[in-house]
Amino acid sequence: MRSSQLATIAFIAILGASPSNAFDPLNLFGHSSTCDQACCDTACDAAGCPPRKCRECYVSVFGGWSDLNDYSGMPIVTPPPPSPPQINASYNDGWIIGGAVGLQLTDHIRAESEYAFRDVTGDTWFLNGSPGSYSGHHGVFSIMKNLLWDFENSTALTPYLGGGIGIAFVDAELTTPSSTIAIDDAAFAYQAIAGASAEVKPGVDVFAEYRFFGYDDVTVRSVSTNEPFLDGGFDHDSIVFGVRIAR
Repeated sequence: MRSSQLATIAFIAILGASPSNAFDPLNLFGHSSTCDQACCDTACDAAGCPPRKCRECYVSVFGGWSDLNDYSGMPIVTPPPPSPPQINASYNDGWIIGGAVGLQLTDHIRAESEYAFRDVTGDTWFLNGSPGSYSGHHGVFSIMKNLLWDFENSTALTPYLGGGIGIAFVDAELTTPSSTIAIDDAAFAYQAIAGASAEVKPGVDVFAEYRFFGYDDVTVRSVSTNEPFLDGGFDHDSIVFGVRIAR
């Protein structure tokens, strides 16, 4: 199944997920249906629940710009030549879409299960510094577990920082001046997140984020021979905008 199909299935699954069950199946944080539905501290008190930040469970969707940083490496050749060729590749600006189900663990800490898909196209292929054509796509579907810290303050904006780990499924096919190369691989993934959110009405926040996302130990193969051609890691920079809705 291609990465884009997996991304579509996961994105639909987000809408029907139960955040409280996903992150607290043993009810360790004392979430009851009455407390989860409370929309403010007063309602929490009236329901006989302990005071806590409202909007504990949420669903978010986001999208925006994504860039795959330039690749640099040497082809896999056995035995290696005395002066192996140097390969560099650049990419056009791409896009990202995704969503998450989350749980407010404390007043400042949130945990999320996130599903996202990124896609870029090739721009220029460099062999020992000489440029050539480079076309095709490089897509990544990721499943991540994130932990975020909200910095509450007296302004309308709530900045936050976070990070996550997970798995990246890479699906790419690109044409160089001499051959076609492809990636069909899965790898450990990691990301750092910096953002800010603002409440537009009770239970609904909008947000903007910068994300650094990377994955290592990916094998690039020649389509004609299916032999390893390159290996290494890739990383993306992304700017996303989204909405977070309480459940």
